[in-house]
Amino acid sequence: MQGTAGDLGDPKARDSVDRVSSRVQAVACFFPATDFLNFGEKGHVLLSATMQPQFRAALDYHEFDKDKRVFVPVADEKKALEIARQISPIYHVTADDPPTLIIHGDKIRWCRCNSRKRSWRSSRKSACRRSWWSSAAPGTAG
Repeated sequence: MQGTAGDLGDPKARDSVDRVSSRVQAVACFFPATDFLNFGEKGHVLLSATMQPQFRAALDYHEFDKDKRVFVPVADEKKALEIARQISPIYHVTADDPPTLIIHGDKIRWCRCNSRKRSWRSSRKSACRRSWWSSAAPGTAG
């Protein structure tokens, strides 16, 4: 996600840290999740309720309740879908993203390749530099 989320900084910012670009120069990642709204296949939404128990915490979305001054679970499905979109890199790919190398094993059962391939094709359409490497070698079955 960091590869698609940086900004150029604000030259007028008071804090010197905010004046500097947060853009990274290159990205390399191993079997990344890229689209939580179409995980592995079109329409397969990845939310906490649809996850295997050992992975549910990763999608257990919370928001800050200003009145109670605590974080509370996101109960509204529409809000959960919006968060899933916000954390899905595929929706943030632009032509000025850094070069990216995605490495993925074709036989990793719990992390599907299809959405990563869509992300790669999407990035090719936007003219940013991406490379895809996958392996069907033994030991990539997760």
